[in-house]
Parts: sequence; structure tokens; C-alpha cells
Amino acid sequence: MTRFFAILGAVFCFGMIFPTAATENVRGDADLKMAVIHGVSAFITVMSLLLYCGFAALHSVSRVQDPNDRMGWVVLTVVFNVVGSLIYYLTKYQDFRSHGMGGLPLRSKGDRSFYRATLSELNAEPRDDAASDRP
Repeated sequence: MTRFFAILGAVFCFGMIFPTAATENVRGDADLKMAVIHGVSAFITVMSLLLYCGFAALHSVSRVQDPNDRMGWVVLTVVFNVVGSLIYYLTKYQDFRSHGMGGLPLRSKGDRSFYRATLSELNAEPRDDAASDRP
């Protein structure tokens, strides 16, 4: 997602609030046309927020290596929703995108776990006797 589409997505998420609020039934009149418009606009609002903010949160969880940095981005995208996700898309996500890591990591056929920590991430050094520990 480029910066332009990140900003456009945030504007769309905020913009969908207006038709949802404008078609809400406040007087108690049951107009079928307004109820359908309200239902569709509410569905689009919820789905756009879920996709826009959810992808930012999932991407930050799966790509950011530093635990403190990862937690900061998750809190920012979950608590501040669209604004936090927009900040993530305009800053950290662009770094990942420039290195070809714009999407979520997909599990290969041979890999059974979603995420495995490497020795460098654990700040551990490989042992020479690791092979001798196995039966």
C-alpha cells in the first residue's frame, strides 16, 4: 500500500461514518429504503475499519522484530484505530514495503508453526553440543 492509498483508505474509513450516521433511525419512523442504506453503510464501515486497522495490527505483529517496538505499534493501531494505522502505514510499513515485505508472511508448506524465533532474536548463541543432546 502506497502512502497515497494509505491516506485514501483513512479518508474512506472516516467518510463512511457520515452516511451511516445520516441514515440512522432517530425518530422511530421505519423507512425501508433508509434502513437498507443504513445497514449497507454500517456494514461497509465496519468491514473497512476491520480491514484497514486489522491489516496494520497483523502486519506489525508479524513483521516487527523488537518486542517493545512491536507492542507500541499494536497499541497504536488498536487504541487509535484509523489514525494509529495511518501513522503505521506512513512510517514503518513503508520501510517494510521498500524491502519487499509489504504483505503478511505466508506459511510455507513444510513449516508448521506461524512464527519461530531465531537464535539472534533470542540473543542466544548456538551450542556446539546441540547435536549430541538429541537421542
